[in-house]
Amino acid sequence: MEIEYQCTIDDMVAFNLYHFANSPSLRKQVLVNRLITSTLAVLIVVTGFYIAVGKFLPLPFIAPSLLIGIIIFFYYPSIQKKTFVRAVTKLLKEGKNKASLEKQKLTLSSDGVSERSALGETKVGWSSIEKVVQVKKHIFLYIGSVNAFVIPKRAFLSDESLQEFLDYVVSRCGRKAAIGELA
Repeated sequence: MEIEYQCTIDDMVAFNLYHFANSPSLRKQVLVNRLITSTLAVLIVVTGFYIAVGKFLPLPFIAPSLLIGIIIFFYYPSIQKKTFVRAVTKLLKEGKNKASLEKQKLTLSSDGVSERSALGETKVGWSSIEKVVQVKKHIFLYIGSVNAFVIPKRAFLSDESLQEFLDYVVSRCGRKAAIGELA
């Protein structure tokens, strides 16, 4: 089975966003950053008041400063996502990234998966596929914790050919290829 496609910067950003949102270590880091940032915001308000007035915040002003911290805590993920998208897009635009953004031909065989472009070929056996993820517009065949074949669904001529592709991959990878659909 063969499919041809060309990834765009948006495809690569989508992969990185998926990974960022679903990596346990990155999710933990985001939570820690949220806690630290919101706590610092409250401390800055309290300390600023103390420096300006010479005494601690009166009780009625503690609630608004806590509210600021809570707002920052809940707003932080959307800010971080926007920042992450800008950073990944900028990184991808810095170089030519031919290996990722050139026209690709992905071939599934009994031996494994091969991806060929004008730059060369990557071959991996089925045992190298760590997981298969299906999201709204993409399929990611993970070959490492942060590496994957990024396949845009627009590469498939029909829903039937997409399903045939997924069925073949699952039949070769077994249970580890549990395919999840995300919005």
